[in-house]
Amino acid sequence: MGCKYFLRDEIFLRILILLFASSLSIFSNNVAAGAGGVSVLTLDHTNVSQAISDHNFLALQFWAPCENMHSLLCKFGEELAPEYEKAASVLSTREPRIVLAKIDGSVEENKELRHQFEITGYPTIVILQNGGTDFHYYAGPRDADGIVKSLKRLIAPPSIEIKTATDTLSLINEEKLSIVGIFPMFSGEEFENFTAVANKLLWESWDYDIFHTSDASFLPCGESLVTMPTLRLLKPYDELFVGTQNFEVLAMENFIFVASFPLVRILNNNLPDKITQLLSQLPDEEVMLFVDFDSEDFDIFKNKYHKLAALYKSKGIRFLLANPVTNRNVLEYDGLTFDQLPLIIIHSNNGPTYMKPNLKPDDIAPWLNEYKEGKLKAFLKSQPIPVTNDEPLKVVVADSLDG
Repeated sequence: MGCKYFLRDEIFLRILILLFASSLSIFSNNVAAGAGGVSVLTLDHTNVSQAISDHNFLALQFWAPCENMHSLLCKFGEELAPEYEKAASVLSTREPRIVLAKIDGSVEENKELRHQFEITGYPTIVILQNGGTDFHYYAGPRDADGIVKSLKRLIAPPSIEIKTATDTLSLINEEKLSIVGIFPMFSGEEFENFTAVANKLLWESWDYDIFHTSDASFLPCGESLVTMPTLRLLKPYDELFVGTQNFEVLAMENFIFVASFPLVRILNNNLPDKITQLLSQLPDEEVMLFVDFDSEDFDIFKNKYHKLAALYKSKGIRFLLANPVTNRNVLEYDGLTFDQLPLIIIHSNNGPTYMKPNLKPDDIAPWLNEYKEGKLKAFLKSQPIPVTNDEPLKVVVADSLDG
């Protein structure tokens, strides 16, 4: 009888061991690969440390239920959730795998994690590397394709080597800003400083693609024979490229920042988000030249305008170039007409507007000089003067007050 009880207890114990081992396996699989076909791992304070240590690169989204958020943040969270899941599914098939996880930061049990990563709002995505010793806040796109592309870029080296001319065609996007370091050898102080700046830009700015090469002839712009370490910024506007051979970290950062600003901004052309944001914070004194981009004298206008923009660069004036054919609404908003083209206009939010119609290329420089000297008469937006205006109640427009 006693032996039977012993045997039964032993069987029961073995079942418990198997169940425990099975639960460990399920837990491990949940952390390593997601459960039930769900690609995003759901973590909490009990297993987040294991997940971080198990993955050299982990995207962790701090989220909260809508009842714990402002309605606007709730909308952001609801929009992000399916995109984040789609991205996780795509990246789960990648080798090495990029793991996406989420954690409810609003519950009390996860309070310490919220404080550890300084989470102040939801949803917030944190990128954890090297067992959690390095972490950065994700500030990239929040659609599935954008998340996939961004995380693939973030897990790669901060600068990608261009080895052939074919690499240039496949890697460099002519519509974006690209930073290229040209080095005889990928070693030494210059290369180390370049790598440090590249790594910083990788996380702080989403506006630049960063590359390095040992052969300048592979690049689309600039001298093809380069013997000294050179930093080259390729731009989709202005002079198309600029370069420096000063590889001090601060000097490189300043060079990239200053050189990224366009001398002349083409209206409606996309600029990097960071540059657009910074331009909006500059003084609102703005010069805009309306000239048909297909006209015979367009290149003459453009060249003279760029030279003047360079002269006025330090004087806090922004220069824009607008094609009236594609910016008719802007032209009409300012009360201007096609028979006044080419024309130049200066306006600001806090001051009068000035305008010169039927402009010639050589008129721009003296007109700007008169503006700076305060000699111009302000332009008033006006409706046309009525052809007949003999009623007892007269119609008065801005042009009626002239003289």
